[in-house]
Amino acid sequence: MMGEKCMTRRIKRKGLRWVANQKNLDEVPKSSGVYCLYYYGKRRYVGKSKNIQRRLKRHYRNNVAFTEFTWYETERGQRHGLERDLIDKDFDELWNEIAGHRRES
Repeated sequence: MMGEKCMTRRIKRKGLRWVANQKNLDEVPKSSGVYCLYYYGKRRYVGKSKNIQRRLKRHYRNNVAFTEFTWYETERGQRHGLERDLIDKDFDELWNEIAGHRRES
């Protein structure tokens, strides 16, 4: 796993942790990046998308269980590595494990 310093160099902009509602989802950038879904304060899912806003709104419309979210706008081509590092950081707590989405290093 890469160090915290290296992780921050890949991030152009980071969102705060927002309550999951339509108004807050409208504030998310429509750019490439990584997002995290939280369920009552615990990070439960990490994903990546070419359009963070569209992907989060899809989760919201499909009633995915999350109460808060955050996002990381990334440099082009950096979202895969950042997603992997965030999954590895909290792997035992994430729903990604259940879905079998962990990627081997």
